[in-house]
Amino acid sequence: MRNPKRIPLVLKHINWEQYFNYLGFSEINVNNLQLDTIESCWKTNPDFRLTQVLMGLGIVYNKPGAWFKVEEEDYLINIQKINQDILKIDEIE
Repeated sequence: MRNPKRIPLVLKHINWEQYFNYLGFSEINVNNLQLDTIESCWKTNPDFRLTQVLMGLGIVYNKPGAWFKVEEEDYLINIQKINQDILKIDEIE
């Protein structure tokens, strides 16, 4: 099971425009995102990947490709290039 403590860290550090472009959803207007709704849904389903939450909320649609299996921590570290120490969820109380 994925650690639910990762959720606020991911939501705080993700660059939404870059993330949607990476997934192939460049048409999404990031200014219209309801982050409270995303966070609430994700906390209710903490084992979901962010892509699953976004699809469940109807923000993105199902299309062929591996985009659905993108792990948000891997994306932040390997694509967005944030320092992996930021995501050390074991240290969060």
